[in-house]
Amino acid sequence: MEREYLDKDEIDRAFDEHAPEGVDLCLARVGPEGHFAFNEDPNFRHVEVSEEEFLADRTRLVLVNTSTVDMDALVAGCGDRSGVPPFAVTIGPGDVLMARRTEVIFFAGKFQRTALRETLFRKPTMRFPGSLLKLRREKDGSLKPQNLTVWATPQEAGIVTSETI
Repeated sequence: MEREYLDKDEIDRAFDEHAPEGVDLCLARVGPEGHFAFNEDPNFRHVEVSEEEFLADRTRLVLVNTSTVDMDALVAGCGDRSGVPPFAVTIGPGDVLMARRTEVIFFAGKFQRTALRETLFRKPTMRFPGSLLKLRREKDGSLKPQNLTVWATPQEAGIVTSETI
């Protein structure tokens, strides 16, 4: 059986051609440690990435944090880490933040309360990438605040206020 390989440049070209001003809607999930679409805080494992570089990232292959693999194994894989690949192809913040509308989904229980709170109330930072979803990247590269629609059950939401940060 012949394997097909993803051409990340082809994905970037599709965004450039079909959605040069950004996609109409981005549905995102924020993980417990703040990643969205496997866009995790890039400064780990002795790597230093500037916020400018991070915000410009596009489609790429990423090494997934061990804690994310563990959480995905619990939520989607019945605890079986062997069923969760250590790498993921992600659409980077450069394209995600150009979406004209962003909706964020929290569905995995109480342990996501912190992620929900941080996403809503933390000043946007790549240290907690989910907090960046409150911004829209304009064509000139500037970042502007945008409204965010959040989907969460009472289990995730609980009592979430800015005072709990």
